[in-house]
Amino acid sequence: MMQKWMLSQCFEKSDGVTEPVCTAYGMRFLMPTAPATSGGWCLVFILTSPHQMGAAGQDPRVQVYRSSFATITPETVTTYAAQGATAGMFLGELLDVLSGVEPNFGTTSLLNAG
Repeated sequence: MMQKWMLSQCFEKSDGVTEPVCTAYGMRFLMPTAPATSGGWCLVFILTSPHQMGAAGQDPRVQVYRSSFATITPETVTTYAAQGATAGMFLGELLDVLSGVEPNFGTTSLLNAG
């Protein structure tokens, strides 16, 4: 098992709780901020496996980041533009910027996460 960031669309469960789609491709996740609306995107830090990452990569509602050196996707730029995301940024750069707004974006381990 490994810990990875995924950009995931979210949905509202019947009890009103917002859940990211990517929870189907791992376990024990941290969603530092939820999207404003159902169907919106957000970054999620999740415990996953290579097999689950492969499956998530086939789901159009999930974008897998394999490392912090990956260039952020257009959907990630759009989702976090108000917080400083720009095209061409690496995920690690974006997480650094976002951690200034929400410290959980600086998370490096799910062992101590909420």
